[in-house]
Amino acid sequence: MKRFSHIVLMALLLFVTIRPVSGAAQTASSFYMHTSSDSVKVGDIVTVTVTGKTLADLYGAEFELNFDATKLKYEDVSSSIKNTFPMAITVSDNKLLLVFTLQSQRAGLKRRLEFVITFV
Repeated sequence: MKRFSHIVLMALLLFVTIRPVSGAAQTASSFYMHTSSDSVKVGDIVTVTVTGKTLADLYGAEFELNFDATKLKYEDVSSSIKNTFPMAITVSDNKLLLVFTLQSQRAGLKRRLEFVITFV
């Protein structure tokens, strides 16, 4: 009888530790990138838009964009959010690195975020 109660106790402990916990479904954050045109000519302005959707408490981000520096020249970047830490933008060796973080004590972003990077 004692052995049977140990087996039942072990089975209950195993059940408690491996049973799945159900909770509210959370949509994963997603990021998309698109350009203003599929083909460009010398002198055209090209924009690359990076969009984050269904964000969940995003407080900072880092984007790296590789491009052909013999054909494109970095011009500017703009953001859809205000009160961000001054964005750190580094351009070198055909690579643009964009880093930002929110300022002040507040919750992270829970909405859409958009960066527009302009090249000439």
